[in-house]
Parts: sequence; structure tokens; C-alpha cells
Amino acid sequence: VFLGILSSRSVKASVWLQSGLTVFKIVVICVIVGLAMYSLGEGESGSVTESFRDTTSSIGKIGLAFYQSLWAYDGWNGLNYVAEEIPNPGRHLPRAITW
Repeated sequence: VFLGILSSRSVKASVWLQSGLTVFKIVVICVIVGLAMYSLGEGESGSVTESFRDTTSSIGKIGLAFYQSLWAYDGWNGLNYVAEEIPNPGRHLPRAITW
């Protein structure tokens, strides 16, 4: 909601904020991967060897997991169709999101 309001007010500020957050996320991911590699280098592999215990490799369950994750993003596809039909989306979409 905050990014929608910010984007409707100032596109430049929204771009800067989203770019900054993206850089932050990439740095955090690199730190996590680096710490994991360091931990593996020190010989701590207990969490890696035990990570798939009590799991299943059923193709049906894997397919269901993919289907559920795709369903979670389906709303964004619908948003494009709704925005196409609204007479003044720049004005009405931020209002609809905040109400």
C-alpha cells in the first residue's frame, strides 16, 4: 500500500525506494549464502544432511505445491485487467487500494 501511494505521488521517489530495497535484499541474500558457505567450510554440515528427513518425493504433492504458489500470484494478473477498465486508474486505483 505504501509503495502504491508513494508511486502515485512521485515516481522518482518510488524508483529510488524500490531500487534501494532491491540492493538491500541482494546484500542480505549474499550475506546468508556467505555465512552458510563459511559454516560448511568449518565442517558444520548437520543441518544439510538432516534437511530432507521425513519428506516425500511424490510428484502429485510437488505439483500441488507449484499450483498453490502460482495461485498466490494470480491476483496481479487480474489487477491488470481491472486497471484497463477503470476510466482514470492513476486516480482511482490508489484510492481503491487505501480504502
